[in-house]
Amino acid sequence: MTKEIDIDWSEYSPMVKRAYEFADKAHVNKTRWGGDPYITHPIRVCMSLQNKTPYNMATALLHDVIEDTTYTEYDLRKHFCGVVVDAVVAVSKIKNENYFDFIVRIANSSEMAIIVKIADISDNLRDLKDGGMKIKYSLARYILQKELIERKNNKWRRNLPLYLQ
Repeated sequence: MTKEIDIDWSEYSPMVKRAYEFADKAHVNKTRWGGDPYITHPIRVCMSLQNKTPYNMATALLHDVIEDTTYTEYDLRKHFCGVVVDAVVAVSKIKNENYFDFIVRIANSSEMAIIVKIADISDNLRDLKDGGMKIKYSLARYILQKELIERKNNKWRRNLPLYLQ
């Protein structure tokens, strides 16, 4: 358990608390680029979400489990609902997958996956020093933000009376 970010997980839903405990166990003894315990990254991603539903929060806490640990989609399905696991799978890069193919795949998945990946990229950008990587991540974030805005605009348009569409 990390001391750098002190959060009382009992204030959140049981699913969010379970997701934190699962992610903490999955990332135990791992560190980030700057030497911080790895779990601080999923926590920051989770806490930076503007829409903190239990599903979004659980997805954010678990977002790197499949990609960066030995746990699998099957392991997650034993403990979490399909909506969360599907979003975690969507934000997990497949080995040898082109980065922008990965971003397009996320853009074509659930809104929850897009929201979490935007928060993930934003947190990654916070620590990056490499200018090329900053450009790559900023472009990826832009692509996902644009998709999210288009989806929201389409929902808004669908709710207009036909004579205004």
